[in-house]
Amino acid sequence: MKKYFFILAALATCAACNNDPVNPKGPNSPSDAVAAAKGNLVINEVSGNSKFVELYNICDKAVNLEGVTFIKNEEEGSLWTGVADQVLAAKSYLILYSNKTSLENPDANYTFAGGLSAKKNVKIEIFDAKGESIDAFVRDGATAWDTTLPEETDYGFSRVPDGTGEFVYAVETPGAANGEKVKDIDNSTN
Repeated sequence: MKKYFFILAALATCAACNNDPVNPKGPNSPSDAVAAAKGNLVINEVSGNSKFVELYNICDKAVNLEGVTFIKNEEEGSLWTGVADQVLAAKSYLILYSNKTSLENPDANYTFAGGLSAKKNVKIEIFDAKGESIDAFVRDGATAWDTTLPEETDYGFSRVPDGTGEFVYAVETPGAANGEKVKDIDNSTN
């Protein structure tokens, strides 16, 4: 009986030391093998209401975020760039908050300048360190980026299911699995 208790205690200790999905310690640390962002990192949720973009690692390994960039509406320059030794643990979420959000942001390193709207055209795109597009979300009702579209203040734009599904309206779930589809998004591509 003591042997089983020791094994369970050791497993609990290991699980407790790997609780930071962005900079994990242990088997997914930056010094260990990590997967490339392209093909493994996706935009999973976009909120014009709470003003955040959620990235999701669909891979069974940590993903290297160094040099990954995030842009909005094909503007010049990135709004956020991953730094050296920054990884996202397997099957984990990364929330990038607008500096105009009303939500409390725990780390300024994950804040981007600019806003998001639930009623305007938007293109959110992420690129790997080589500058190759990884993933994009587009809500485009016309040619101008500031054109007003039908506003949905109760829901965010979410992939259902996480990481692989189409973008739909769903209840916002920053940092957690996306909920069920509420309805289709007007004028979106992904």
